[in-house]
This record gives sequence, C-alpha cells and structure tokens, in this order.
Amino acid sequence: MEIAFIPHARARMELRGISVNMVLDCIHGAVKKDEGYLGRKVFYRKFGKKYVKVVYEVGRTELRVITVMWVYKLP
Repeated sequence: MEIAFIPHARARMELRGISVNMVLDCIHGAVKKDEGYLGRKVFYRKFGKKYVKVVYEVGRTELRVITVMWVYKLP
C-alpha cells in the first residue's frame, strides 16, 4: 500500500523536526495502535524519551498521513 502525506502533515513534520523515515518507522513498527477521531487510526513509536504519534486514514489504494506530533506518554 502506498503512503501519502497531505500538505498539513508535511508542514507539521518540518515544524516538529520529525523525518519521513521516522514516520515510516512508526507506521511499520508501531508499539501501539489506536482509534482516532472521525474513524482515523493512530500509530505510536518511541524515539528517545518521546513518542511519535502518526494520525492516518486508509483509502482504497493508499494510507494518507493526516498529521504527526510528539507525545510524552502513551494514552
């Protein structure tokens, strides 16, 4: 399945210092998977003392990354 980043996600990644490789690591090796708002899915993966949180939607042919952020603990 192809992974696509909407412009908002790219902007947040740049603002927060999160690389594409970190997001891909999170998607492929999540330590926790959760349900998000509006039926979206959420992946978490630890990098150092914080977790990267990736919010995404699954389309017919692609996984669309909606936003990316740092969190200090898992919900």
